[in-house]
Amino acid sequence: MSKILIPTDFSENSLNQLDTFIQNYKEEGFECVLMFSDFLEDPIPELLFYNQTKYLDKKMPKNFKTMFEELEVKYSTKCRISIVPFHGFTTNAFKNFLEGNNIYNCFVPKNLEYKMGINPNKFITKSKLTTI
Repeated sequence: MSKILIPTDFSENSLNQLDTFIQNYKEEGFECVLMFSDFLEDPIPELLFYNQTKYLDKKMPKNFKTMFEELEVKYSTKCRISIVPFHGFTTNAFKNFLEGNNIYNCFVPKNLEYKMGINPNKFITKSKLTTI
């Protein structure tokens, strides 16, 4: 199963672009990995008690979560969609994230303002991801 990295800022715009991407992508049986890039505020205490699900629930707006769940149902026969946070500071951390998640392709939505989280485009540009 191929995995495609898609950065998100937890905006409706990013989900609308995801919807369009999946509609137009010809393959089936792939996974879209929505990556929310953000730094932890106080790394040591947060890492000691870190829970990815609780972190995402805390950061994700309710309207985004509702739309995301609708897309999961809508495309359940075509692909799998997941959300994964990235908390790295360096290009090497990003490369490790990609290797650990077996990601080699990406789709970068246009016009994301990243009002939430950190813009990961500098990491994506430096990586060897194939842009779709």
